[in-house]
Amino acid sequence: MQNEDEDACAVLRRELALRSIKVVNIGWACVAYFFLAVLVDEVLDRIFGRIDVQHYVQHASGVRIFFEILGYTWLLGTLSYIIRNLFERIPFPFDGVMGYDHRRVQEVKDADVFSTFLIFFNRRMQAYYTIFRKRFL
Repeated sequence: MQNEDEDACAVLRRELALRSIKVVNIGWACVAYFFLAVLVDEVLDRIFGRIDVQHYVQHASGVRIFFEILGYTWLLGTLSYIIRNLFERIPFPFDGVMGYDHRRVQEVKDADVFSTFLIFFNRRMQAYYTIFRKRFL
């Protein structure tokens, strides 16, 4: 009877340890993705510059606006894919502890958090949204 209680306690301790590592991993991934998104957004802003929304609304053709939005969205999607594949190769300090594999965590595998931050903070995408809304809606 005592052996079974010790085994149950050991299983609970192991489960608690693995879940704690997972929580730390999720937090680490979210923070890292946030800073990566801010960095990528800054680089993209320096490469592409700012958009004069009023000029685009008044002078740019609808076809040009459509294809710029399409191309920029494609670029952001491609960057999300690249970052996701690179990110899961970044070592996590607790990877391998008690058999833990940080690449199996959904937040690391999918990069949804990165994509959300990338689009949310991206000034050019916000400008495209404003242009689209003013011009077509």
